[in-house]
Amino acid sequence: MVDVCAGIVTFNPDVEILKQNITNIIQQVRCIVLFDNGSNNINEINNAIRDFCSVYLIEESKNMGIAYALNRLCGWAEQNGFEWILTLDQDSISPCNLVDCLCKYIDEKVAIISPNIVYKGNEKHKVFSSQKSEEVEWTITSASLTNIEVWKKLEGFDEWLFIDGVDYDYGVRANQSGYKVIRTYESELLHELGKLKCVVMFGKTIYVTNHSAIRKYYMSRNAIYLRKKLKKGKPFCTITKYILKTVFFENEKKSKISSILHGVVDGLKSI
Repeated sequence: MVDVCAGIVTFNPDVEILKQNITNIIQQVRCIVLFDNGSNNINEINNAIRDFCSVYLIEESKNMGIAYALNRLCGWAEQNGFEWILTLDQDSISPCNLVDCLCKYIDEKVAIISPNIVYKGNEKHKVFSSQKSEEVEWTITSASLTNIEVWKKLEGFDEWLFIDGVDYDYGVRANQSGYKVIRTYESELLHELGKLKCVVMFGKTIYVTNHSAIRKYYMSRNAIYLRKKLKKGKPFCTITKYILKTVFFENEKKSKISSILHGVVDGLKSI
């Protein structure tokens, strides 16, 4: 049996949900390490983890972003002799068979292994497959098993991205370097994507994430940056969709559009 640890990134979490997250995964791994990105409720987090054995906390004084946090978690795993780490968002409530299902696909040529992701608000449109697993271009890092040796060879997650596109960038680079990204349908995770709602217009489903203005900034900035870095994607088509969805379906339109345009400017500067 492969020795696996779990890593959870926290930022102002709902402590009760975090405790449920830990409870669901702690029986499946040898230990859990939390990386806190400057939470205001750090004392509550410390009090919550005292109820558990083999749960450790790394504290950061300010929010350094998801990529930075993932790199610190993978680094901790490496230093403590783990070859694989399960990374989780603070609100990821894992199924009881998650780690066993993911471990079936461990191989030295596999970079990351993911369950089937079902987005809250979009359960009716979840992906079904007759296959037990398939190779994909990328997957989200939440509830995914990451190969530490491959993480080292890929030089980790891109910290300049800060938050948006971090998992996309990592998966694409893994594929471009000859490694596999695996999704298994033997287990699934219910995941929250912004405040997702589905709007049906003219028979077509439109997915509206209702992300915050600051998130819109990173989404547009990073789309441009990643086009240059990975030689993939159509960022201006993607950004146009962000703008249209914001105008027609979201609140706080002015601040969000301003953030998107600011992101475009900074994205172009990065090229």
